[in-house]
Amino acid sequence: MKTKAFSLIIFCCVFQTFLFAQTEGMVYIEGSRYLPLYGRDSTVVEVNDFKMDVYPVTNKEFKQFVEKFPKWQKSKVIKLFADDSYLSNWKNDLELKDTENPDSPVTYVSWFAAKAYCECQGKRLPTVDEWEYVAMADETTKDARV
Repeated sequence: MKTKAFSLIIFCCVFQTFLFAQTEGMVYIEGSRYLPLYGRDSTVVEVNDFKMDVYPVTNKEFKQFVEKFPKWQKSKVIKLFADDSYLSNWKNDLELKDTENPDSPVTYVSWFAAKAYCECQGKRLPTVDEWEYVAMADETTKDARV
């Protein structure tokens, strides 16, 4: 279950830049206050401005990452950092199954692998609040849940 949740995170590839991080292909998200989905009785949460990638990380991009950093390959990853579903849609360390598209968003990654990928890009994973804030919006409305 955790792997699927973190797969969704990298699928959407919401990242914040560090001081000298890359910003190409990213969009500025103006922060605001919002009421989290995890409880109508919750307190309002403040989200600061951040940036996120316009497009999700693809299988092809993640393959380049595991080629460069073999410790994240399917057969080499430390089991503490990935469960049995890690890259389960790949044939082996460097090949997708025939049914998978290299240009599709990567799935079945662990939170640790997603974090390592982001750091290699000079970015980071979003906080839970940043993720929820962006996920509740549509193209014209900050809170499209209503």
